[in-house]
Order: sequence, then structure tokens, then C-alpha cells
Amino acid sequence: MNSYPRMRVVLSLCAAVFAAAPATADPLCDALWFTRNLVFDRAGYCFSSPLGQANFSAECSTTSPEISGADKLVVDLARQEEEMWECNVDTSRTTLEAWDTQVLAFIEDLPVPTGYESACLGWRGEMLMLRAARDPAADTTGFIRAGNDILLNFHEVAGWTFVSMTRDGQGLGWLQMPPWTEGACDGYAG
Repeated sequence: MNSYPRMRVVLSLCAAVFAAAPATADPLCDALWFTRNLVFDRAGYCFSSPLGQANFSAECSTTSPEISGADKLVVDLARQEEEMWECNVDTSRTTLEAWDTQVLAFIEDLPVPTGYESACLGWRGEMLMLRAARDPAADTTGFIRAGNDILLNFHEVAGWTFVSMTRDGQGLGWLQMPPWTEGACDGYAG
């Protein structure tokens, strides 16, 4: 099967989601900002910036929230990425260019985007379940079937990878990654 037309579609989608060039880095920076601050929102943080107030719950209780070790990891990874990509999110605005922020609000274990993309074009294996958390018993958020394209652009954590699907797949979520073997996909990108 010729995967070149599909590869162009996947690469175009990846470029639109998280482009690495400085001129189009805002969606990545917005996604990192949103992810990092969603940790604080879940801990009851009261945002004072227009961007924070527009994107997070008005039900808050503190300006000094305590967060767990797992949440600290998410915050640290997001800050490292923000520094690497030289992010400077304008918090005086009220909208984000980030991808799937509404969906990410329902994910238990928050993923941190890397700014780099790769993809499995045409998964050839068995059906894989996507989860809301890095736990085989967590709620199912979607699934991958043979033929679906799998986009990989988030940090791996303890053998789990957060994946998103192209338009022929269903959902986003954590996947305990099977080993990538020769022939697991029709093709690869990134």
C-alpha cells in the first residue's frame, strides 16, 4: 500500500497542530500553558489573568494550591518545554490557539506536548484501547483499530504514551505502547 498521500495528510495535520517554526509556535505554547495551568485549576487555584479566568473554572479556593508529585512532573515538563520553545503567552487575551483544550480537560493524567511529531501510518495490529489515565483500568476515551493513523507528539511517562488520532480514528488518550516492530504500521512519519 502506498502511504505517501496519507503521509502528506498526517504531516499537514501535525504541522497545523504543533509547528516547530517560531512563526507558528503559538499553538504549542498555548497548549503547554493550558496543560500546566489546568493542573493548578484542578487544585483550586484562583486565576487573576484574563486568559486564566476565561479558560478555567470560576470555582476556586486558593492562590497557593498544593499539587501532587505526579502533577509536579506535568508542571515541570511543561515549563521545560515552554523554556525550550521560548514561549511567552500573552495572558491579557482571553482565547487560546491550543489544540483540544476542551478534550484535555476530561483527561485524568495530563499529557505534555513535546513540539515534535511522529506518526504510525496505518496501524496493523489488534485494537488498542485509549485511556483517560495511565492505568489499564482507567476510563476508555477511544480506541485504535487496524488501519488508523496514530499521532505521537507527547512525552512518554512510565511506558505510557498519549496519542491522538487522525480523522479516521476515534479519540485521544493514554496508551500502554506495544513495542514498535518492523511492519507494525504501513508507514512512519517524523
